[in-house]
Amino acid sequence: MIDQTILGHHAIKIQFNKTLRAGWRIDPFGHSAMQAYLLREEAGFESVHFARVNYQDRAKRKGDKSLEVVWRGSKTFGSSSQIFANAFPVHYSPPSARANVTRINHVMWTMGDDFQYQYAETWFKQMDKLIHYVNLVSCICSKNL
Repeated sequence: MIDQTILGHHAIKIQFNKTLRAGWRIDPFGHSAMQAYLLREEAGFESVHFARVNYQDRAKRKGDKSLEVVWRGSKTFGSSSQIFANAFPVHYSPPSARANVTRINHVMWTMGDDFQYQYAETWFKQMDKLIHYVNLVSCICSKNL
C-alpha cells in the first residue's frame, strides 16, 4: 500500500503538479487499524473512499445515512489515526438514480466499474457533456444567489 501510494503521488505531482488530499481504496478486501494512520499521517490524505464493503453493512448505512464516518484507526496513535471515510452508495458504477442516502450536500459521482470501458470514447464524450452542463448550471445558480 505504501509503495503504490508513493508511486501514485509522485506520478500525479510530476504530471499535473498537484498533491493529492483524498484517496480511493478501489478494491481492498479488509483494512487494518494502522491504515487510517498511514493514509492520514504518512500519505497526507484528508479523506479516503471505499467501494468494497459488505452488502448488508452498505444497506444499513444507506438506511441510517452513515456512509460517511470518521475512521478511528489505531488507538496507539490517537487522533492522528483518524480520517474522514465514506463508502460509495452503489459500488463505483454510475448510479441509475441517486436517492438521498448521505448526510452531506456533496456527492461523489463515480463513473465506471469492472469491464465498463469497452467503448471508452463514448463514455468519455458523455462524461464531458455531463461535466459541461453541471458546471453551466452551477455557474447560473451561483450568479442568482
